[in-house]
Amino acid sequence: MKRFIGAVTVVVACLVIAGGAFAFNYTDHVSVAPNGKGDLLVFPVYMAMGGTNPIQTDFTIVNTSKTHSVVAKVVVRSFAYSQELLDFLIYLSPTDMWVGTLAFGPKGPMMVSTDKSGPVLVPGKALAAVTCTGTTGDRGVDSNQFGYVEVIEAWSANLASPTRAVITNAYDASARFTPYGGADTIDMLSGSYQISVPTLGWVAADRAFTMQSYDNTQYLSSTMETRIGAKARNNIQEVEAGFNKDFLAMTFNNNPTAGSSIHLFTFPTKLSNAVNCTRVSGSAYFPVDGLVNYDKITYDNEENAMSEPFSPSLTNKMPDEVMSLAGPTYFDFGWVLYEFTKKGTAASTVSGLPLNYTGTPVIMTNLYFSSDFTAISGGTAYADGTVSSVPGGAALPTYQYSSQFVTTQ
Repeated sequence: MKRFIGAVTVVVACLVIAGGAFAFNYTDHVSVAPNGKGDLLVFPVYMAMGGTNPIQTDFTIVNTSKTHSVVAKVVVRSFAYSQELLDFLIYLSPTDMWVGTLAFGPKGPMMVSTDKSGPVLVPGKALAAVTCTGTTGDRGVDSNQFGYVEVIEAWSANLASPTRAVITNAYDASARFTPYGGADTIDMLSGSYQISVPTLGWVAADRAFTMQSYDNTQYLSSTMETRIGAKARNNIQEVEAGFNKDFLAMTFNNNPTAGSSIHLFTFPTKLSNAVNCTRVSGSAYFPVDGLVNYDKITYDNEENAMSEPFSPSLTNKMPDEVMSLAGPTYFDFGWVLYEFTKKGTAASTVSGLPLNYTGTPVIMTNLYFSSDFTAISGGTAYADGTVSSVPGGAALPTYQYSSQFVTTQ
């Protein structure tokens, strides 16, 4: 088992309102969906790896509305530069569900689905080859075997007799009425995923990270790339403010009896330049070199601590969009405090209002290995960053979890 875990670790480590007026402000904005229903989902990690014991990831996306049909865009991105590897639309009638699998096939990673709510992908649609192979840009090596998946709700409507053809035709016709208003993307999507090793019977599952009131405003197709914070009633800074975190707390195991851990950190708004293979981001948070600096303190169960301050260490940097760290080796088990060194980001809303947030836009995932997988997100906690109108100003209360104008079905 330890040899298999080591192999996995190595692979993972290398690898607006209509009419033109914008309404979003300090109370009407995107936020985390505590009830798991929203219009922007992020599956923070996928694995589609080959070898003796192949690893695959299964996805489920549910339309929880009993009345509204929905169209959503699914985007598969690589771990290092967020290169778009595959995208397609799914058309969900009320209470419908889409199911798909990212697996390693004869020609590499592919998406497999027999679900008629989207394109039927049998025997499988191959993911694009990565463009950043370590010979250009900042010489980071990317992979299509490891990354993350976005789901952006494009549009919704209450339709009579919502067959696939009716939904498709109505959505295509809606292109004439953009930009959409907030009522065109009702918060009703939920998602879950599981990573498994079928040959060993190992399975770990979790639900997608879900945000509400993101509100896409433009007709989305599979022929053009769609990025978070573009063509929506919330820009990338508003999305980041909605889930920024001051610090993370993640438990770990590191012994033959209790198993091993991999800590994963996903930055879905970083969106590096996969064409030029550079880490330049459209976000105000991330530095030009793309290196996210952090401090780290490891604790065991007896309150012993091992500190790793950033300076002068060169190891406490996260360059990748999905960053993986093996569990600490100082103690058999315990927990790790991760604190990112950047403490303030000055930005603005779509409507031009000043916006400041103190934390880091990151999703954390704790993957346990023992005699099998355990729950992916188990053993994680965090402190929300402070959101204010200006640096040092009064905090905007409950910014991350509530929105005055949320519409659900």
